[in-house]
Amino acid sequence: MVELLDLGEADVDLGHSGAPPLLIAHGERDERVHPKQSEELVAELRRLGKTYEYVTYPTEAHGFLRAGPQIDFDRRLVRAMGDARLQRQAGA
Repeated sequence: MVELLDLGEADVDLGHSGAPPLLIAHGERDERVHPKQSEELVAELRRLGKTYEYVTYPTEAHGFLRAGPQIDFDRRLVRAMGDARLQRQAGA
């Protein structure tokens, strides 16, 4: 059975076994997309036993404007992309 998480118009397929790990990053001061939405996504990923990394930035809103959070996010993103690439190569 395929699990879908309802994110409004953009459902996300969380069920297939080949899905790469997710990096979820959220500004705690975000007023456009409430941090609760990321928390709900993380709870569903945890329930499904999926691999993810979740990080919040207390000083940021909808976008990471300060150098510290930008650098941290960029490092995490580069690492996550490398991990996903290695996972695809191992499965090939």
